[in-house]
Amino acid sequence: MADNKSTIKPVKQKRDWSAEGDLPYDRIPAFKAAYDCYKECQFRFRNVPIDSKPIAREVKAKLMRTMVCIAHARLNVQVLESLREAMDLALEVQITIRVLAETNAITKKDFANIAKYSDNLVRQMVGWAVSENKKYDGGSTQVPNVTDNINDTKENKSTQKQLSLFDNE
Repeated sequence: MADNKSTIKPVKQKRDWSAEGDLPYDRIPAFKAAYDCYKECQFRFRNVPIDSKPIAREVKAKLMRTMVCIAHARLNVQVLESLREAMDLALEVQITIRVLAETNAITKKDFANIAKYSDNLVRQMVGWAVSENKKYDGGSTQVPNVTDNINDTKENKSTQKQLSLFDNE
């Protein structure tokens, strides 16, 4: 007779991500921060007034593009360019969330919760960019300029005027 208690159960082995082409998203702090920010926006934007819904959808779309840029930065040789684009999108998200709060489309509590996650996202990307600069520039800790790709057009000048309204607070 065989004893049922003595049978050996197979042990689940952890997946070796380095051997496969998949990205271990939980191991990329910037991606995890972007995903957490997206989930928080998804949760907090459920009661947004109907006239602000397109803006809320735009914020979520920018966060999705940020996650794509972070994945490209992880897989790509041109890490700093992908991070620069992701930082641009994250800053646009922060500004748009602030506008939603100022127009009372979201409550101050919702704004505070989303801002916490978006600040974490920007910090993670800036830290990653600084570490990449150290690798390629021989130890420079200077943060790459996020606004290098902005041209001086009428549209950008009007956007800068609109953004300067927030400086008075």
